[in-house]
Amino acid sequence: MQGNKWNIWLPIALIIGCLAIFHFLHSGNYLNGSSKAPSHRKEQQYVELMQHKQGTQWLKRCTDELLTDGWQPRNLSRPLYILLLGLEGSGHHMTHQALDDYTNSTQRYTPEVYNWDNETAPYTFTTASELKASLLKQDWFHPNTRSVVLDGQNSCPSGSNGVIRSPYRCPDPFLWLELENQGLLDIRFVFLSRPFGDSVFSALRRKFTQSVDMQLRLEEFSASYLTSALHALPCSHTYILPYATAKDHSRSLMKFLELKGRANFRELSKTSGSPLGEAWVDLCPFADTEQECTEQVLEKINNFERSHGLQWDWLN
Repeated sequence: MQGNKWNIWLPIALIIGCLAIFHFLHSGNYLNGSSKAPSHRKEQQYVELMQHKQGTQWLKRCTDELLTDGWQPRNLSRPLYILLLGLEGSGHHMTHQALDDYTNSTQRYTPEVYNWDNETAPYTFTTASELKASLLKQDWFHPNTRSVVLDGQNSCPSGSNGVIRSPYRCPDPFLWLELENQGLLDIRFVFLSRPFGDSVFSALRRKFTQSVDMQLRLEEFSASYLTSALHALPCSHTYILPYATAKDHSRSLMKFLELKGRANFRELSKTSGSPLGEAWVDLCPFADTEQECTEQVLEKINNFERSHGLQWDWLN
Protein backbone atom coordinates (compact mmCIF):
# COMPACT_ATOMS: atom_id res chain seq x y z
CA MET A 1 0.00 0.00 0.00
CA GLN A 2 2.87 2.35 0.91
CA GLY A 3 4.53 1.63 -2.42
CA ASN A 4 1.38 2.58 -4.29
CA LYS A 5 1.37 6.00 -2.59
CA TRP A 6 4.92 6.68 -3.77
CA ASN A 7 3.95 5.57 -7.25
CA ILE A 8 1.26 8.25 -7.26
CA TRP A 9 3.18 11.16 -5.63
CA LEU A 10 6.60 10.74 -7.16
CA PRO A 11 5.59 11.87 -10.70
CA ILE A 12 3.63 14.79 -9.23
CA ALA A 13 6.64 15.87 -7.15
CA LEU A 14 8.86 15.68 -10.22
CA ILE A 15 6.44 17.84 -12.24
CA ILE A 16 6.22 20.43 -9.45
CA GLY A 17 10.01 20.50 -9.17
CA CYS A 18 10.44 21.03 -12.91
CA LEU A 19 7.87 23.84 -12.90
CA ALA A 20 9.68 25.54 -9.99
CA ILE A 21 13.02 25.39 -11.82
CA PHE A 22 11.42 26.67 -15.03
CA HIS A 23 9.83 29.59 -13.13
CA PHE A 24 13.17 30.40 -11.45
CA LEU A 25 14.99 30.55 -14.76
CA HIS A 26 12.35 32.81 -16.28
CA SER A 27 12.04 35.11 -13.29
CA GLY A 28 15.83 35.59 -13.34
CA ASN A 29 15.73 36.27 -17.08
CA TYR A 30 18.25 33.48 -17.61
CA LEU A 31 16.56 32.50 -20.82
CA ASN A 32 16.62 35.93 -22.42
CA GLY A 33 20.29 36.69 -22.07
CA SER A 34 20.69 38.83 -18.96
CA SER A 35 22.29 35.93 -17.11
CA LYS A 36 25.49 36.80 -18.95
CA ALA A 37 26.30 39.45 -16.40
CA PRO A 38 24.18 39.61 -13.24
CA SER A 39 26.80 42.01 -11.80
CA HIS A 40 26.49 44.40 -14.75
CA ARG A 41 23.07 45.81 -13.92
CA LYS A 42 23.97 49.39 -14.94
CA GLU A 43 25.03 48.18 -18.38
CA GLN A 44 21.79 46.20 -18.67
CA GLN A 45 19.82 49.35 -17.84
CA TYR A 46 21.74 51.29 -20.49
CA VAL A 47 21.02 48.66 -23.14
CA GLU A 48 17.34 48.84 -22.23
CA LEU A 49 17.42 52.65 -22.58
CA MET A 50 18.84 52.17 -26.07
CA GLN A 51 16.12 49.79 -27.30
CA HIS A 52 15.16 52.23 -30.05
CA LYS A 53 18.68 51.88 -31.47
CA GLN A 54 18.91 48.09 -31.30
CA GLY A 55 19.35 47.82 -35.07
CA THR A 56 22.45 50.00 -35.16
CA GLN A 57 25.81 48.48 -35.95
CA TRP A 58 27.38 49.72 -32.72
CA LEU A 59 24.80 48.08 -30.46
CA LYS A 60 24.98 44.87 -32.45
CA ARG A 61 28.72 44.83 -31.82
CA CYS A 62 28.73 46.03 -28.22
CA THR A 63 25.62 44.69 -26.45
CA ASP A 64 26.98 41.23 -25.64
CA GLU A 65 30.34 42.66 -24.62
CA LEU A 66 28.76 45.20 -22.27
CA LEU A 67 26.52 42.60 -20.64
CA THR A 68 29.40 40.17 -20.27
CA ASP A 69 32.38 42.38 -19.36
CA GLY A 70 30.79 45.72 -18.49
CA TRP A 71 32.19 49.22 -18.70
CA GLN A 72 35.81 49.84 -17.81
CA PRO A 73 36.13 50.45 -14.04
CA ARG A 74 37.57 53.83 -13.19
CA ASN A 75 41.15 54.05 -11.94
CA LEU A 76 40.95 56.49 -9.04
CA SER A 77 44.69 57.15 -9.05
CA ARG A 78 44.43 58.93 -12.40
CA PRO A 79 42.44 61.92 -13.71
CA LEU A 80 39.19 61.03 -15.44
CA TYR A 81 39.13 62.73 -18.86
CA ILE A 82 35.67 62.96 -20.43
CA LEU A 83 35.72 63.68 -24.15
CA LEU A 84 32.45 64.63 -25.85
CA LEU A 85 32.44 63.66 -29.53
CA GLY A 86 29.76 64.76 -31.96
CA LEU A 87 28.75 66.90 -34.89
CA GLU A 88 28.22 70.62 -34.59
CA GLY A 89 24.70 71.14 -33.31
CA SER A 90 24.44 67.70 -31.65
CA GLY A 91 24.25 68.89 -28.03
CA HIS A 92 27.74 69.81 -26.78
CA HIS A 93 26.52 72.86 -24.87
CA MET A 94 23.61 70.93 -23.35
CA THR A 95 25.78 68.01 -22.23
CA HIS A 96 28.60 70.25 -21.05
CA GLN A 97 26.18 72.13 -18.79
CA ALA A 98 24.66 68.86 -17.54
CA LEU A 99 28.06 67.56 -16.38
CA ASP A 100 29.68 70.85 -15.41
CA ASP A 101 28.76 70.67 -11.72
CA TYR A 102 30.41 67.29 -11.27
CA THR A 103 33.87 68.03 -12.66
CA ASN A 104 36.89 69.69 -11.06
CA SER A 105 38.05 71.23 -14.30
CA THR A 106 35.98 72.01 -17.37
CA GLN A 107 37.38 73.03 -20.71
CA ARG A 108 35.45 74.81 -23.43
CA TYR A 109 37.96 75.37 -26.21
CA THR A 110 41.45 73.94 -25.82
CA PRO A 111 43.44 74.86 -28.94
CA GLU A 112 46.64 74.80 -26.89
CA VAL A 113 46.09 71.08 -26.24
CA TYR A 114 45.06 70.09 -29.73
CA ASN A 115 47.72 72.20 -31.44
CA TRP A 116 45.12 74.41 -33.11
CA ASP A 117 45.70 77.98 -34.20
CA ASN A 118 42.29 79.56 -33.72
CA GLU A 119 43.03 82.44 -36.06
CA THR A 120 44.41 80.97 -39.26
CA ALA A 121 45.19 77.27 -39.27
CA PRO A 122 43.07 74.12 -39.46
CA TYR A 123 43.54 71.22 -37.10
CA THR A 124 47.11 69.94 -37.12
CA PHE A 125 47.39 66.23 -36.51
CA THR A 126 49.72 65.39 -33.65
CA THR A 127 51.20 62.32 -31.98
CA ALA A 128 50.33 61.00 -28.54
CA SER A 129 53.73 62.09 -27.21
CA GLU A 130 53.14 65.65 -28.46
CA LEU A 131 49.63 65.65 -27.00
CA LYS A 132 51.00 64.40 -23.66
CA ALA A 133 53.65 67.13 -23.55
CA SER A 134 51.02 69.74 -24.33
CA LEU A 135 48.60 68.37 -21.76
CA LEU A 136 51.17 68.39 -18.95
CA LYS A 137 51.72 72.11 -19.51
CA GLN A 138 48.11 72.96 -18.67
CA ASP A 139 47.48 74.28 -15.16
CA TRP A 140 44.09 72.51 -15.08
CA PHE A 141 45.51 69.03 -15.65
CA HIS A 142 46.70 67.24 -12.50
CA PRO A 143 48.25 63.78 -13.05
CA ASN A 144 48.12 61.15 -10.31
CA THR A 145 44.94 62.63 -8.82
CA ARG A 146 41.21 61.82 -8.77
CA SER A 147 40.39 65.01 -10.66
CA VAL A 148 37.83 65.09 -13.47
CA VAL A 149 38.34 66.99 -16.73
CA LEU A 150 35.45 67.64 -19.09
CA ASP A 151 36.50 68.39 -22.66
CA GLY A 152 33.05 69.32 -23.78
CA GLN A 153 33.00 71.96 -26.51
CA ASN A 154 35.22 70.65 -29.29
CA SER A 155 32.68 69.50 -31.85
CA CYS A 156 33.44 68.13 -35.31
CA PRO A 157 34.39 70.43 -36.89
CA SER A 158 35.28 72.81 -34.06
CA GLY A 159 35.80 76.53 -33.85
CA SER A 160 33.94 79.71 -32.98
CA ASN A 161 32.26 82.03 -35.45
CA GLY A 162 34.66 83.60 -37.91
CA VAL A 163 37.32 80.91 -37.49
CA ILE A 164 38.36 78.90 -40.52
CA ARG A 165 35.98 75.98 -41.01
CA SER A 166 38.00 72.83 -41.60
CA PRO A 167 36.75 69.23 -41.40
CA TYR A 168 40.07 68.34 -39.76
CA ARG A 169 39.28 70.35 -36.64
CA CYS A 170 38.12 67.36 -34.62
CA PRO A 171 39.73 65.65 -31.61
CA ASP A 172 41.44 62.34 -32.33
CA PRO A 173 40.08 59.89 -29.70
CA PHE A 174 42.79 57.32 -30.40
CA LEU A 175 45.49 59.66 -29.11
CA TRP A 176 43.62 59.90 -25.81
CA LEU A 177 43.26 56.12 -25.69
CA GLU A 178 47.01 55.81 -26.15
CA LEU A 179 47.59 58.18 -23.22
CA GLU A 180 45.40 55.93 -21.07
CA ASN A 181 47.49 52.93 -22.12
CA GLN A 182 50.53 54.87 -20.97
CA GLY A 183 48.94 55.34 -17.53
CA LEU A 184 48.50 59.13 -17.72
CA LEU A 185 44.71 59.28 -17.42
CA ASP A 186 41.41 57.42 -17.69
CA ILE A 187 39.56 58.34 -20.88
CA ARG A 188 35.82 58.03 -21.48
CA PHE A 189 34.14 58.85 -24.79
CA VAL A 190 30.60 60.21 -24.91
CA PHE A 191 29.27 60.24 -28.48
CA LEU A 192 26.46 62.73 -28.98
CA SER A 193 23.72 61.30 -31.17
CA ARG A 194 21.34 63.61 -33.02
CA PRO A 195 19.84 63.18 -36.51
CA PHE A 196 22.22 64.52 -39.13
CA GLY A 197 19.71 66.99 -40.57
CA ASP A 198 18.87 68.47 -37.17
CA SER A 199 22.55 69.03 -36.41
CA VAL A 200 23.11 70.73 -39.77
CA PHE A 201 20.08 72.97 -39.30
CA SER A 202 21.20 73.93 -35.79
CA ALA A 203 24.65 74.91 -37.06
CA LEU A 204 23.15 76.97 -39.90
CA ARG A 205 20.72 78.74 -37.58
CA ARG A 206 23.68 79.84 -35.45
CA LYS A 207 25.62 81.09 -38.49
CA PHE A 208 28.52 78.65 -38.23
CA THR A 209 28.65 78.88 -42.01
CA GLN A 210 26.63 80.91 -44.49
CA SER A 211 26.27 78.12 -47.03
CA VAL A 212 23.99 75.10 -46.78
CA ASP A 213 26.20 73.11 -49.16
CA MET A 214 29.35 73.95 -47.17
CA GLN A 215 27.78 72.90 -43.85
CA LEU A 216 26.46 69.68 -45.37
CA ARG A 217 29.92 68.76 -46.68
CA LEU A 218 31.65 69.66 -43.43
CA GLU A 219 29.28 67.53 -41.41
CA GLU A 220 29.33 64.73 -43.97
CA PHE A 221 33.09 64.39 -43.50
CA SER A 222 32.75 64.67 -39.73
CA ALA A 223 29.91 62.12 -39.52
CA SER A 224 31.96 59.59 -41.48
CA TYR A 225 35.01 60.21 -39.30
CA LEU A 226 33.06 59.88 -36.05
CA THR A 227 31.31 56.72 -37.25
CA SER A 228 34.64 55.07 -38.10
CA ALA A 229 36.01 56.03 -34.67
CA LEU A 230 32.90 54.77 -32.86
CA HIS A 231 33.17 51.35 -34.47
CA ALA A 232 36.89 51.05 -33.70
CA LEU A 233 36.99 52.26 -30.09
CA PRO A 234 36.50 49.76 -27.24
CA CYS A 235 32.87 49.36 -26.15
CA SER A 236 33.98 49.51 -22.51
CA HIS A 237 35.03 53.16 -22.91
CA THR A 238 32.14 54.40 -25.04
CA TYR A 239 28.66 55.79 -24.38
CA ILE A 240 26.19 56.97 -27.02
CA LEU A 241 23.99 59.77 -25.69
CA PRO A 242 20.83 60.41 -27.78
CA TYR A 243 19.91 64.10 -27.94
CA ALA A 244 16.14 63.61 -27.96
CA THR A 245 16.08 61.36 -24.87
CA ALA A 246 19.05 62.81 -22.99
CA LYS A 247 17.03 63.35 -19.80
CA ASP A 248 16.31 59.61 -19.62
CA HIS A 249 20.09 59.08 -19.37
CA SER A 250 20.60 61.38 -16.36
CA ARG A 251 21.57 58.49 -14.09
CA SER A 252 22.91 56.02 -16.62
CA LEU A 253 25.52 58.43 -17.99
CA MET A 254 26.77 59.19 -14.48
CA LYS A 255 27.08 55.47 -13.74
CA PHE A 256 29.15 55.06 -16.90
CA LEU A 257 31.44 57.86 -15.72
CA GLU A 258 31.34 56.61 -12.09
CA LEU A 259 30.27 60.03 -10.84
CA LYS A 260 27.63 60.50 -8.15
CA GLY A 261 24.37 62.28 -8.76
CA ARG A 262 22.28 62.94 -11.86
CA ALA A 263 23.33 64.80 -14.99
CA ASN A 264 21.31 67.99 -15.09
CA PHE A 265 19.98 68.06 -18.65
CA ARG A 266 18.07 71.24 -19.41
CA GLU A 267 15.48 71.95 -22.07
CA LEU A 268 16.39 70.90 -25.59
CA SER A 269 17.24 73.61 -28.10
CA LYS A 270 15.29 74.22 -31.28
CA THR A 271 15.15 71.50 -33.92
CA SER A 272 14.97 71.49 -37.70
CA GLY A 273 11.43 72.81 -37.89
CA SER A 274 12.30 76.06 -36.12
CA PRO A 275 12.93 79.41 -37.79
CA LEU A 276 16.36 80.30 -39.11
CA GLY A 277 16.26 83.77 -37.61
CA GLU A 278 18.67 86.31 -39.04
CA ALA A 279 20.69 83.55 -40.75
CA TRP A 280 18.17 83.21 -43.57
CA VAL A 281 19.27 86.45 -45.27
CA ASP A 282 22.75 85.08 -46.04
CA LEU A 283 21.64 81.49 -46.64
CA CYS A 284 18.96 82.32 -49.20
CA PRO A 285 19.77 85.54 -51.08
CA PHE A 286 16.93 84.92 -53.55
CA ALA A 287 14.22 84.04 -51.02
CA ASP A 288 11.59 86.62 -50.15
CA THR A 289 10.76 85.40 -46.64
CA GLU A 290 12.27 83.44 -43.80
CA GLN A 291 9.63 80.73 -44.24
CA GLU A 292 10.54 80.33 -47.92
CA CYS A 293 14.22 80.07 -47.00
CA THR A 294 13.52 77.54 -44.26
CA GLU A 295 11.64 75.32 -46.71
CA GLN A 296 14.49 75.52 -49.23
CA VAL A 297 17.10 74.67 -46.59
CA LEU A 298 15.09 71.73 -45.23
CA GLU A 299 14.58 70.37 -48.74
CA LYS A 300 18.33 70.45 -49.39
CA ILE A 301 19.09 68.80 -46.07
CA ASN A 302 16.44 66.09 -46.51
CA ASN A 303 17.63 65.25 -50.03
CA PHE A 304 21.21 64.99 -48.81
CA GLU A 305 20.28 62.90 -45.80
CA ARG A 306 18.21 60.46 -47.87
CA SER A 307 21.25 59.66 -50.00
CA HIS A 308 23.82 59.50 -47.17
CA GLY A 309 22.15 58.92 -43.82
CA LEU A 310 21.98 55.13 -43.65
CA GLN A 311 25.72 54.82 -43.13
CA TRP A 312 25.41 56.88 -39.92
CA ASP A 313 22.68 54.83 -38.23
CA TRP A 314 23.85 55.70 -34.70
CA LEU A 315 22.93 59.37 -35.26
CA ASN A 316 19.21 58.70 -35.79
